[in-house]
Amino acid sequence: PDTVLLEVGSCLRLFGGLDALCERISGTAGALGLDIALAAAPTPLAARWLAQAAPGRRLAHRPGWAAALDALPVTLIGDTDTRSATILQLLEDVGIRRIGELDALPRDGLARRDGAMVLETLAKARGQRPDPRPWHRPPEQHAARLVLPAPVEHTDTLLFAARRLLAGLCAWLAARHAAVD
Repeated sequence: PDTVLLEVGSCLRLFGGLDALCERISGTAGALGLDIALAAAPTPLAARWLAQAAPGRRLAHRPGWAAALDALPVTLIGDTDTRSATILQLLEDVGIRRIGELDALPRDGLARRDGAMVLETLAKARGQRPDPRPWHRPPEQHAARLVLPAPVEHTDTLLFAARRLLAGLCAWLAARHAAVD
């Protein structure tokens, strides 16, 4: 709920590479007054974990890239799947703090202790299992309100408010592919 995932592999050349695209996203978000934690990785789950635990980190799809996840805290797995809270408590009790330490545990023993969900999540983050994500679907109807702080007597104030509302409407229409610029 607090993450926006973007698949950018097909447009990297258009924006001049990953670093240039990340700088552009950061600049645009800053201009909008948004505070973001940006990260990049070959899988959506790995990118989310990096944004939470190591903002600014960018991993390219090269052999061995998943080893960079080993230093991340194992609690990130619980953020993704709430059903794994019991096994994460068990891991914490035995001193497992990092994903790399979890990866070193015997798979069979972990699976017997209801750790199958944790292993599945870890495999998705490392790209060993598919992790399909639903496409964003904008709402069917657009509704926006803007409460003015005081009575308005001049058109400039109304024009400012109208521009803001129209910008939201245009974004909604563009997201719905309604052929609007």
